[in-house]
Amino acid sequence: MKKISIVIPVYNRKADLPRCLGSIQALTADYEVIVVDDGSTDGSYELLQTMDIKQMKLFKNPANKGVNYTRNRGIEQASGDYILFLDSDDMLLPHALDTVSKYVDANPHVQHFLFLITGKQEVKATTPYTISYRDWLTESVYGDFTHVILRDIMLRFPFFEQFRAYENLNWMRVKKVTEPQLVIPEIVTWGDMTRTDNLTKTLNLRSTEAITSKFYYLKKYFELYGADLYAMAPALYQSKFRHAVLLGIAAAKKDDARAMVESSYGQIKSLYKALIFLTPSAALRTLITLK
Repeated sequence: MKKISIVIPVYNRKADLPRCLGSIQALTADYEVIVVDDGSTDGSYELLQTMDIKQMKLFKNPANKGVNYTRNRGIEQASGDYILFLDSDDMLLPHALDTVSKYVDANPHVQHFLFLITGKQEVKATTPYTISYRDWLTESVYGDFTHVILRDIMLRFPFFEQFRAYENLNWMRVKKVTEPQLVIPEIVTWGDMTRTDNLTKTLNLRSTEAITSKFYYLKKYFELYGADLYAMAPALYQSKFRHAVLLGIAAAKKDDARAMVESSYGQIKSLYKALIFLTPSAALRTLITLK
């Protein structure tokens, strides 16, 4: 039987922790729980120290470092064959670990499993099916899943710690090396869709900092996946590239935007260079933040 390591990053989730950690149970699965506190200020870490959770190992970052850094520390501390990533405001359903263990043990050739989360996919299939890197890159597949993946893969491809968010930047290269992923059309995780302070909602382009962060995320995205995207879906490439350049202008990072243009594929480079030169950063930033 393969061992499952459940990795849970925590930042200021004191109210949610009893629900999240209390949901972890199994009849037969071999598992451990790796919890890494990311410098919480609401008493989350102190509460975690008092909780009696089976197979839990607790760690704490020296300061608030972001979810990518925190997940990497959890992966390093894990001893399981597979990693199951769980957010601290979500919870596993009662059958989850035994279901995951059943499919992992029955499919030893699969490196990366995807299980369903309540309300986060529109999956009509009733039997397992596979999806590819092309499907993800061309956005034929979307939605959030519970990822269960070989720990060795995550050690080879850790999350990019220079970004406090945008973990998709790493998931894409993981999906490239583990394709095809096996989708199991069974719900194993309940996801909290009501929170107003979750990470995704804080990434809205309402500030210069958010615009700058997204620009550098897209810049790195094109460095890693631009050639593949252009080969597979040139129209989507052009749309995403245009968006990235506009964010670079709005963030007043015009030199970096020009460097993107120089290394781009199939673009009218002179037109983009003129756009960068002529467009006022402040005016474009105002338009973006007012949307």
